[in-house]
Amino acid sequence: MNKYAFIGNLTKDAEVRKAGSSTLCTFTVAVNSGWGERKHVDYVKVNIWGKKAESGLPAQLTKGRQVAGCGDVILSKREHEGKQYADMECTVQDIDLIGGKPVEQSNQSSQPAQASGDDMNDSIPF
Repeated sequence: MNKYAFIGNLTKDAEVRKAGSSTLCTFTVAVNSGWGERKHVDYVKVNIWGKKAESGLPAQLTKGRQVAGCGDVILSKREHEGKQYADMECTVQDIDLIGGKPVEQSNQSSQPAQASGDDMNDSIPF
């Protein structure tokens, strides 16, 4: 069994194109791994084929969006300027949008609204 599960953020908007008789949606996800001195970012190229690539999903796959996915992974090695690199590509069967939409930068005032103690207690659901 060759399955890879990940959570990360898109590095740029997804691209959709025809590949033969099918449709292919591609994007790259930055996945944080490790901790402390061993913390690093892995960049995973993600492919979605067929009906999911033709649906409204790709329009929601925008830069910064957090996603969770699971699929088959292919690892390959390449050399560039004398250094060895490993590439990871995942053809996903399951992809979920998580974390909400990326926050857009705006020129609006970012001062938080002031609320009285009574207003805060009214918004608590229990």
